[in-house]
Amino acid sequence: MKKSSFLKAFFVASLLALIFNQSERANSTSQDKLFKENQNDKRVLAVAQSISLRYLAGKSDEYDIKPNSDLQTKNIYIDELSMAHTKFQQTHEGIPVFGGEIIVHLNSDGSLFTITDSLVGKINVDTNVAVSEQGAIEKAIKILGCNDCLTAAPKVDMFVLRHKGKDYLTYRVQLERLDGSDKTGMPVYFIDAHSGKKVWGYNNLQTASVTSSGTSTYYGNVSFTAYQSATTFYMEDVTRRVGTFDYQNTMSSLSRAIDTDNVWNAANQRAMVDVQYGVSKAYDYFKNVHGRNGINGTGGPAFITSIDGVTGLITSGVHYGNKVNNAFWDPNNKFLSFGDGDGTNFSSFTTLDLCGHELTHGVTQFTAGLTYAGESGALNESMSDVFGVMIDRYVRGESTNTYRIGEECYTPTNGNPNDALRYMDNPHLAISSRFTTDDDPDHYSERYTGALDSGGVHINSGIANKAFHLVAKGGSHHLGGSMVGIGADAAAAIWYKALTTYMTSSTNFAGARVATLNAATVLYGQNSTQYNTVAQAWNLVGVNLPTTSKDTVGLYISSTSAFNLRNTNTAGQPDLAFGYGAANAGWIPIAGDWNGDGIDTIGLYAPTTATFYLRNSNTGGVADITFSYGAANAGWIPIAGDWNGDGIDTIGLYNPTNSIFYLRNSNTGGVADITFSYGAANSGLVPITGDWNSDGIDTIGLYYPAIVRYDLRNSNTGGIADISFTYGGPNRGLIPLAGDFDGNGTDTVGAYEPSTAKFYLRNSNAGGVADITFAYGQPNLRPLIGNWDGR
Repeated sequence: MKKSSFLKAFFVASLLALIFNQSERANSTSQDKLFKENQNDKRVLAVAQSISLRYLAGKSDEYDIKPNSDLQTKNIYIDELSMAHTKFQQTHEGIPVFGGEIIVHLNSDGSLFTITDSLVGKINVDTNVAVSEQGAIEKAIKILGCNDCLTAAPKVDMFVLRHKGKDYLTYRVQLERLDGSDKTGMPVYFIDAHSGKKVWGYNNLQTASVTSSGTSTYYGNVSFTAYQSATTFYMEDVTRRVGTFDYQNTMSSLSRAIDTDNVWNAANQRAMVDVQYGVSKAYDYFKNVHGRNGINGTGGPAFITSIDGVTGLITSGVHYGNKVNNAFWDPNNKFLSFGDGDGTNFSSFTTLDLCGHELTHGVTQFTAGLTYAGESGALNESMSDVFGVMIDRYVRGESTNTYRIGEECYTPTNGNPNDALRYMDNPHLAISSRFTTDDDPDHYSERYTGALDSGGVHINSGIANKAFHLVAKGGSHHLGGSMVGIGADAAAAIWYKALTTYMTSSTNFAGARVATLNAATVLYGQNSTQYNTVAQAWNLVGVNLPTTSKDTVGLYISSTSAFNLRNTNTAGQPDLAFGYGAANAGWIPIAGDWNGDGIDTIGLYAPTTATFYLRNSNTGGVADITFSYGAANAGWIPIAGDWNGDGIDTIGLYNPTNSIFYLRNSNTGGVADITFSYGAANSGLVPITGDWNSDGIDTIGLYYPAIVRYDLRNSNTGGIADISFTYGGPNRGLIPLAGDFDGNGTDTVGAYEPSTAKFYLRNSNAGGVADITFAYGQPNLRPLIGNWDGR
């Protein structure tokens, strides 16, 4: 071993030992910090990578991967909060997996904050190719329908792609047709490397110094920075590294924008002024508000070098084609283009919000990399809308039109200056009825699921746009519910942090909820007003928990008042272990998602005082929510569930003496919101709760120990059982359980045998043998079920 390698290994190992010793301490202090704000020391980044891989060791069996060989490090950085973030690209036999990414987020002391998981599990594909790269390119061109129309050479690489539940070895062929026709686009085709057939595809065209002055199209006379060489002025800002160039109504040739008196007021210069001004302001917004230097974070990317011969410029081209109704970010060459519009449907696409919109596509490419198709593509579009309007607001302040997209250039001749391409406050106002009956949807239940618009990337952006507007400004939703916002600045800070830190290329709407809640946690604290506002907004637009999240087991040790929680339904050591409450107090453990963040956390119920003590994190500490409900010393049994479908679990009580349920829709004292009788009184029945029919509302059930029968109701009312079956063996002292053990959105039953510490879990509400069986922990403990990690 080389000396330098030995020293590096020793340094990493020593720091790792220090970190994990510290993370085991009960009371960590600021002196335990391993990572420092915006630190870029390669040795410390290597430590972050090593710790992250250690935390991923548990993914080996779950996904059938080897973290040290199947995960390639894409990026490691330490942020302004001294948190370390390591992103890995999943591979299979050395071939990257499309959308297969995972990000490990570490606290400043090296302990785990959370994991953003987009891995593809248990891949099954033959990696021997039968089709050549050239053959895949020829197939893609044949699908496109022309060869001469290509404006750049095809690009090809290989991916393992999971599509509609099946794994394929594919060539990804990226084509470019920027000819201004109605077929202009950047089609991406995934060609099967075995059969040569198209598996999937989408359009990746992402639409939507001296002090100078000039006349803009929309904002009158404005100032910007240009470059002077002798007596000629160039629309190039070498400080910001921003330059505007002229297509001269072509689609391929960019010329420098020049002027001789530095007063840019000619008619054909107005669009140039718009863009130089708008992109410069977008640069300033990201730099001054979010601390980001340029699109890629390091002052670029540069497409054209300035006339000074040195400075690479973030490049924009105006007067693209002849009356083209479009503006776009070119993800291949990494520059912006703006059409002039046809004068009827659109005027020049050079408004402040559209400049910001297109530039943000670039920011997204260099951060989360949201794939421009389906739900991830809708989030990509929404992020551009969000920061497009925030840039407009940064420059001009807030007005009634702030949250409208493209209102200045849309339908310039119809006599309505306030109509817009999209409306963040009310997406239904958009004119998109050819896609959905709701125009742009503002609720997940209204989403477009067809193939047009690359799977609805523009149409479905309305769902996330509405969520952002609710967080920023508050308001009501047409399907019910209202809320108070936290202000646009706080909302934008959360959205930016989510985009740049907690999203991956395959993040969907459910993942965006988790990402923004993670961002709110690190910026403002869990259970803060900001955090709860974000959760409430996603609830109102119908984005609750990820549909693939799985519930797993946990145990409560009353003798020490300790919780031992597992993140997989397998034998092993606890993933989360902590003490909470008083030992030997006769308290009863419960679990639920008390704040709507998608993570179940623990709580305790004290029967002697009828008091609930709920925590919003799976850690020791004092209760976040404390209240009394019901009668003390009454022998009532506590339960928890989401009784009204708002994404937040609340408590309830079951009285065995009269078989009455008392359910609350808020975690506060008071009278029951729902009261009903179900089952026989004084019969030793045990209550359970779950969403038995996948409607988003938890309902009750009863377990008959003597005959091991489950009677489940699909509504919180009295009546006869909707589902009834026997499961398990009698006279074994089984404790009934319920949870979504396979991630299909439906809760099913299970049982815990205290004498053997074994769990027997079913993936259907029917009799039969257990689908999942394992032993966990010591015998005779109290079992818990929950989604402890939000995945």
